[in-house]
This record gives sequence, C-alpha cells and structure tokens, in this order.
Amino acid sequence: MLKSREFLREKSRGRVGGLLRCARNDAVTNGEGWLRPWCHKILGTGPSMAGGRGANSYGRSMIEMLGVLAIIGVLSVGGIAGYSKTMEKFKVNKLISEYNMLIFGLLEHQNNFSVPENSQNINETILALNLVPSTWKINNERYMEDSYGNFMFARIDYSSVFVRRYAFVLDLNLGGVSLDANDNEISDNFPEKLCTEFFQNIVVPMHSVLEGGYVYKTNMDMKYRRYGDAFCGNGRLCIRDMTVSDIKNECSSCDKKRRCNITIVF
Repeated sequence: MLKSREFLREKSRGRVGGLLRCARNDAVTNGEGWLRPWCHKILGTGPSMAGGRGANSYGRSMIEMLGVLAIIGVLSVGGIAGYSKTMEKFKVNKLISEYNMLIFGLLEHQNNFSVPENSQNINETILALNLVPSTWKINNERYMEDSYGNFMFARIDYSSVFVRRYAFVLDLNLGGVSLDANDNEISDNFPEKLCTEFFQNIVVPMHSVLEGGYVYKTNMDMKYRRYGDAFCGNGRLCIRDMTVSDIKNECSSCDKKRRCNITIVF
C-alpha cells in the first residue's frame, strides 16, 4: 500500500514517465540520448548536483554570445568589402570595354574622316557613328562625359604632338576637371588606380597601332612621353617596354594641382 502511494506521488510529479523515456532513449543510443539534459532537469541530477554550472549548464554565457556576434560582424564586414571590390572591378572592366570599342571603331572608320587643316573636334561625329554607349553624353562643346564621370576630348589633329601628320587624339581626363581659385583647370580627383588600368588594358596592349600614349601634365617635359612601335627608339621611350613599375610611376606623377590627362594618339 505504501509502495502504491509512493508510486502515485512520483507519477504525479512526472518522474516516472521521465525515467521511462530516459531509459528507453539511453537504451537506443548507448547512454548518449538527446533527452539526457531534460532527464537531469526533472530528476534533479547532472552537473548541477555535482558542482557544475547549474541551470546554465546547457545554455550559452554572455561571453560566448558576444564571441559569436563578433565573428558574425567580421564575416559581414569582409563580405561587404569583397562585394564592393567586385563591383568596382566590374565597373572598371566595363569602362575599359567601352573605350576599346570606341578606339577600334575610330580605326575602322578612319578613312571616312576628312583631313582638317587644324585640330578638329570629332565628339559629335563619333556619337553619330554610334561608337559610344548611350549612357555617355556631351558635357559641353569640348568634352564628352563617360558613364563614370570621366571627361574625354576626341579630335583629329594634323599637327600631332609626336609627328606632324594626320592623327586621332584622345584626351582622357580621369576624375573630371575642376577649377582652382584662379580659374585654372586642375585634376584634383585624378584616380591613379583607374589610370593604371587604362595603361595595362588599353595603352600597352595597343603599342603596335599607337603613335603614343602617356599621362599629359601641364608644362610636362617632352622626354617622358611614350611612343608606339613605329615611332619609338633613338632616344624615344617605347610603350611596349613599360613595366608595372613604369605604369605606376606614370600614373602617380600627377600632383593634382594642375590638369592631368591620359593622351592617346593613333
């Protein structure tokens, strides 16, 4: 009779059912059942009875949670940085492709242009020939603005800066052009990284068809200009010989207190 009353008392507390479930679970998993933490709780056993951490034995401490949050934060920052770098690379590649299309289009239509007596702006002509993307626009009478805010001035120049002959000349004002306090044109936003991409992906690979290509700076020294294969040598620097270091030096030579642009002649 006493045994029956004790059994009913234990059953009412849920311990009998808990014991049965724990026993069944442990029998299946060799003592490593997933109900074990719950069994310890209802039976009053486990780490809390043996000097453990009590009610927090199967939870997470504040330090652990902060560590997890810190890891998530680092991964998030790294992911954003990687995404930004990928998008920047995509934009640069797209811009390089647009300028390559423009240059090869000009070469293809070279015989369709009349030879001018003096320098002639051809921005309107290359727009009419559909050689530039629709996102580009005429900024004013002199410059065309590409899809990323760089200014380009395209002209046919009989009196070329290298050899007196009929030539196409492109002046690329990377970062645009602004005015200083004295209304002088300056390139205070000249991007060196984009400049190196232009040399590595446009100027140097086209060394065989170019007359020249260099970073023009107001009052620059003529001896630092670079020439294509048919015009270099005999004291003239060759585009084909440009190293990565040469390109970096070329693109970092703009002090941004005067107008700087990449000049390509072909």
